[in-house]
Amino acid sequence: MTHSDQNGYQHYLMQHAPVLFIRLSADGCILETNRYAEKILGQLPAGSPFNEHIVDFNGRFDLAVLTGQTGEKHLITVQTQTDLPKSFHFQFFSRKQ
Repeated sequence: MTHSDQNGYQHYLMQHAPVLFIRLSADGCILETNRYAEKILGQLPAGSPFNEHIVDFNGRFDLAVLTGQTGEKHLITVQTQTDLPKSFHFQFFSRKQ
Protein backbone atom coordinates (compact mmCIF):
# COMPACT_ATOMS: atom_id res chain seq x y z
CA MET A 1 0.00 0.00 0.00
CA THR A 2 1.42 3.37 -0.97
CA HIS A 3 1.53 6.41 1.29
CA SER A 4 -1.09 8.03 -0.96
CA ASP A 5 -3.40 5.03 -0.47
CA GLN A 6 -2.96 5.23 3.29
CA ASN A 7 -3.81 8.93 3.27
CA GLY A 8 -6.91 8.22 1.19
CA TYR A 9 -8.09 5.50 3.58
CA GLN A 10 -7.40 7.68 6.60
CA HIS A 11 -9.31 10.59 5.04
CA TYR A 12 -12.27 8.31 4.27
CA LEU A 13 -12.23 6.86 7.79
CA MET A 14 -12.08 10.25 9.48
CA GLN A 15 -14.48 12.16 7.22
CA HIS A 16 -16.93 9.80 5.51
CA ALA A 17 -16.97 6.26 6.92
CA PRO A 18 -20.21 5.31 8.72
CA VAL A 19 -18.30 3.74 11.63
CA LEU A 20 -17.47 5.04 15.07
CA PHE A 21 -13.72 5.62 15.21
CA ILE A 22 -12.34 6.69 18.55
CA ARG A 23 -8.57 6.73 19.07
CA LEU A 24 -7.56 6.28 22.71
CA SER A 25 -4.36 6.85 24.61
CA ALA A 26 -2.72 3.96 26.45
CA ASP A 27 -4.56 5.00 29.62
CA GLY A 28 -7.98 5.08 27.91
CA CYS A 29 -8.39 8.79 27.25
CA ILE A 30 -9.86 10.05 23.99
CA LEU A 31 -7.29 11.40 21.54
CA GLU A 32 -9.46 11.86 18.45
CA THR A 33 -12.75 10.81 16.88
CA ASN A 34 -14.05 10.72 13.35
CA ARG A 35 -16.92 12.78 11.95
CA TYR A 36 -19.46 9.93 12.31
CA ALA A 37 -18.59 9.47 15.99
CA GLU A 38 -19.15 13.18 16.54
CA LYS A 39 -22.50 12.96 14.72
CA ILE A 40 -23.71 10.08 16.90
CA LEU A 41 -21.99 10.76 20.22
CA GLY A 42 -21.53 14.50 20.07
CA GLN A 43 -18.22 16.24 20.64
CA LEU A 44 -16.18 14.02 22.96
CA PRO A 45 -13.59 16.19 24.67
CA ALA A 46 -10.01 15.20 23.90
CA GLY A 47 -8.35 13.94 27.05
CA SER A 48 -11.58 12.75 28.65
CA PRO A 49 -11.64 9.10 29.78
CA PHE A 50 -13.54 6.90 27.33
CA ASN A 51 -15.28 5.09 30.18
CA GLU A 52 -17.05 8.35 31.14
CA HIS A 53 -19.08 8.02 27.93
CA ILE A 54 -20.10 4.40 28.55
CA VAL A 55 -23.46 3.33 29.97
CA ASP A 56 -22.33 0.57 32.32
CA PHE A 57 -25.45 -1.33 33.37
CA ASN A 58 -23.53 -3.98 35.33
CA GLY A 59 -20.73 -1.90 36.81
CA ARG A 60 -18.15 -4.20 35.21
CA PHE A 61 -16.78 -2.14 32.32
CA ASP A 62 -13.03 -2.71 32.21
CA LEU A 63 -11.28 -1.07 29.29
CA ALA A 64 -7.96 -2.75 30.09
CA VAL A 65 -9.55 -6.18 29.64
CA LEU A 66 -11.30 -5.17 26.41
CA THR A 67 -8.20 -3.66 24.84
CA GLY A 68 -6.33 -6.86 25.64
CA GLN A 69 -8.79 -8.79 23.46
CA THR A 70 -7.59 -7.31 20.17
CA GLY A 71 -10.00 -7.63 17.27
CA GLU A 72 -12.85 -9.26 19.22
CA LYS A 73 -16.26 -7.58 19.02
CA HIS A 74 -17.74 -6.19 22.24
CA LEU A 75 -21.28 -4.84 22.56
CA ILE A 76 -20.91 -1.54 24.41
CA THR A 77 -23.63 0.98 25.19
CA VAL A 78 -22.71 4.65 24.92
CA GLN A 79 -24.55 7.86 25.63
CA THR A 80 -25.50 9.58 22.35
CA GLN A 81 -25.80 13.31 21.80
CA THR A 82 -29.60 12.93 21.97
CA ASP A 83 -29.15 11.69 25.58
CA LEU A 84 -30.44 8.26 24.61
CA PRO A 85 -28.14 5.28 25.11
CA LYS A 86 -27.31 3.20 22.06
CA SER A 87 -25.33 -0.03 21.76
CA PHE A 88 -22.59 -0.63 19.20
CA HIS A 89 -20.12 -3.39 18.54
CA PHE A 90 -16.61 -2.11 19.29
CA GLN A 91 -13.31 -3.65 18.32
CA PHE A 92 -10.02 -2.60 19.87
CA PHE A 93 -6.67 -2.62 18.09
CA SER A 94 -3.23 -1.73 19.36
CA ARG A 95 -0.30 -0.30 17.48
CA LYS A 96 2.00 -2.35 19.72
CA GLN A 97 1.30 -5.56 17.78
